[in-house]
Amino acid sequence: NDQILEGTNGSRTRYQNYRVINSGLLGAVEEGIARASKTIRGITGLEVIAQKCKVGNNKITEYRATIEVTFLLED
Repeated sequence: NDQILEGTNGSRTRYQNYRVINSGLLGAVEEGIARASKTIRGITGLEVIAQKCKVGNNKITEYRATIEVTFLLED
């Protein structure tokens, strides 16, 4: 479910949802950037677009983060 947008300054942005169980919201963001860095070179930043938690039996069972990753295009 990712979406790629091309910027006017030669950068691209990718939106992706990442889910992590029992690591907190920071863990979900860190998992997202770790996963993105496996296939995207030249990452210059990220923005957390949304943070959510899944709840079951009155407890948080999953943390979710939607991040926007900015990276430079190669020539």
